[in-house]
Formats: sequence, C-alpha cells, structure tokens
Amino acid sequence: MLRIQRPGAPDHILVLRDVAGEDVQNAEMDRNHFRFLANADGVILMVDPSDSPEVRSAGVVDQPDAGFEPAAVWGNLESLHAVVVGPSATPVPIAVTVSKFDLVMAAAESEHSELSNALSARGGRLHQDPSLLVGGFDPVDAELLDSELRSLCDERYLGHSLLV
Repeated sequence: MLRIQRPGAPDHILVLRDVAGEDVQNAEMDRNHFRFLANADGVILMVDPSDSPEVRSAGVVDQPDAGFEPAAVWGNLESLHAVVVGPSATPVPIAVTVSKFDLVMAAAESEHSELSNALSARGGRLHQDPSLLVGGFDPVDAELLDSELRSLCDERYLGHSLLV
C-alpha cells in the first residue's frame, strides 16, 4: 500500500495485490478471494515469458513448462469482475506487462533465437528508460514502448498474440 502525495493535489492511495496466476487460471476459483475487484481501478496482468517457446529454446529456463495461458486468465478476470461487481458494471481496465524480462533479454543473446532479431535495435525503447533522465512520464515514449511490446508479444516471438 502506497500513498502518493503531491503538493496542492489530493492524495492517491495505491494498493497492489498479487494474485497467483494459478488461482485465476482455474475458472472454478473461489470468487470470495476476488472481492477486491469491486474497488479496483485497474488490473495488471503479468505475463511470464518463461513459457514462450523462443525463451525456452534459448536454454535460459531450467524449470518445467507450466502450461500457463494468460489469455485464459484474462477471460477469467473478466468473468470474475462480472460476478463480483455485477454484469452491468463497467469492466475494470486490464493492462498487460511482461514480467521476468531478463529472461527475454538473455534469450535474445542466443544466436538461434528469433528474439535476437526483435531486440537487436539498441536504440529501441526496450533498451532505454528516458524517465530516469527526465524524471517524469513521457506519453510519446510510453506509446513507442507499447508498440514494441505489442510486436514482441505476438505469435512469432513470445506466443501471446491473443493478449495483443
């Protein structure tokens, strides 16, 4: 739980709740655990790239394939929201982010990986963070990063085109 304060502006309270993907992947999950959705302004769905064939074939993952399908989780989140908040309520916005991005970068170093093509542009937004220099949010930079991540998540690279 974080309180974000700015002089002359109302405080914002940011509450982060980490729900295991395994809990949301099962459509028969206990809906009582998700009552917080009634108060959520948004949900961030974290996609683990370790299940991607491109990451796995690069040899940077030594764990068994979990068979986790983020698109199914997205559908379950939408269903949960309708059950918890009501079917006529405005759906909570869902954002997608790629977690464990270091695995993607390590896989891109493999000479046999398609990811090396996707991440070869060192001037791309995936290799930069101008907010460290500017000290604020840059919507143009965010749009460029979003476009790069959308193309990275497609079927050719990370295999999650349904999320795009």
